[in-house]
Amino acid sequence: MSERWATHEAGKNMNEKSITLNQLFFVIVQAQIGISLLSIPFKAHKYAKGNAWISVIIAGLIVQIFVLIIWMLMKRHKGKTILEISQTVLGKYIGNLVNFSYLLYGVLVMSNVVILYADIIERWILETTPKTVMIFLIIATGIHLGKQNLRVIARFFTIVNVLVFLLFVLSFFAFSNNLSFTNLLPISQSSFTDMFKGSTQVTSALLGFEILLFIFPFVLGQEKQMLKKMTSAIATVVIIYLYFAVLTLATFSQKEIAIVPEPVLYMLKGLNFRVVERIDMIFLSYWIIPMTTSFVVYLYIASSAAGKMFHKGKRKYPVWYLSILVFGIAYFFSDAIQIQTFNHYTAVISLIFIFGIPLFLLLLSIIFKNRGIRA
Repeated sequence: MSERWATHEAGKNMNEKSITLNQLFFVIVQAQIGISLLSIPFKAHKYAKGNAWISVIIAGLIVQIFVLIIWMLMKRHKGKTILEISQTVLGKYIGNLVNFSYLLYGVLVMSNVVILYADIIERWILETTPKTVMIFLIIATGIHLGKQNLRVIARFFTIVNVLVFLLFVLSFFAFSNNLSFTNLLPISQSSFTDMFKGSTQVTSALLGFEILLFIFPFVLGQEKQMLKKMTSAIATVVIIYLYFAVLTLATFSQKEIAIVPEPVLYMLKGLNFRVVERIDMIFLSYWIIPMTTSFVVYLYIASSAAGKMFHKGKRKYPVWYLSILVFGIAYFFSDAIQIQTFNHYTAVISLIFIFGIPLFLLLLSIIFKNRGIRA
């Protein structure tokens, strides 16, 4: 009787964690789209100038390589997340060290996300509201969703994608302005080195797909089908970024876009309607929801690592104390220079966890044929 009950509970947990291929698509899209969409044309233009749109394409190709590495790693270790793979390949102790580093990584990126969100909301909407209040509200909202199982999170992410469609609808009104697509020309106005430097800024904005390392075993589908969905999701996000990069580059001159940190918001701010004013504030008010999903992605990553190491796989308790830790970290960042520095180092460190570690584990898996170093 006890064995039957245990089997029933295991099947129930797997069912709660499993998601469909379509849900995988929307999870990846929503994990990548957030606050960076508002500012990426400005960051890429800093290096690539009018060729910033080419930097977006280059970044898309780079991210696709990262995703392919993750897919190859997960395919070789069927049914395992990065938390189990690290222990299989590196052994218990080094594996736990890698898992703990992913816990810290999740906390680091969560803190960065909250700091950036609170900063942009303060500058655009709630100038007199204490930043601690905004930080608390963002984290509290993230906790409510982040403590749910993977299936619930995936369903919410699927629904939230409607807001991306609404952004497209609003952006169409920008075509009523005097757009100058000659700002994008000539194609050779920047060197490949400068365009590549611009692509690094876009690549950091496309982070979030590393959640694949934690949810891959729970997707209902074959590996080849999953690769197609992952590729199509990345391509969709790149097209969205490319669209807004081209639109903002055509809206602002090179001198203007060099001094507007959130060109998408400034573009919306310039739209005038007889009935509705300040479209940018209305948009940003509902765009907080997609921005919160980025926080949830890394809360899931950090709580999964903590749950694996300290709570027998349960994420319930880590969600709470990790969020409190993030609140404490975000509380101390208020200066603009500090925020930019923290964001820069977070982007650099992220490359280790989305590219370095997965590639290292993949190479060791190939060398030792999935048996680990001690085999």
